[in-house]
Amino acid sequence: MDLADDILEKLFNDFTDNFMTATDIANLLKVKERTIWQYKASEKMPAPFGYIDNKPIWAKKNITDWVKTGNLSQVTNIISIK
Repeated sequence: MDLADDILEKLFNDFTDNFMTATDIANLLKVKERTIWQYKASEKMPAPFGYIDNKPIWAKKNITDWVKTGNLSQVTNIISIK
């Protein structure tokens, strides 16, 4: 790999490290992905940051802040985020 490839890889990794998919959020909360889609539809969670391939992505900070504030009215298996 050359320097340009290294820079592009770092930028991509930095970008993806700051965003989450519905699957990522479901795994974090230890719930089914369907629960995340229900939360999104009922606006019980932060709005997606944007979309990639027509699939929503969320800013990791928004999700972790949401978990930390305890605004998870229906999630029973809540994890602690340090």
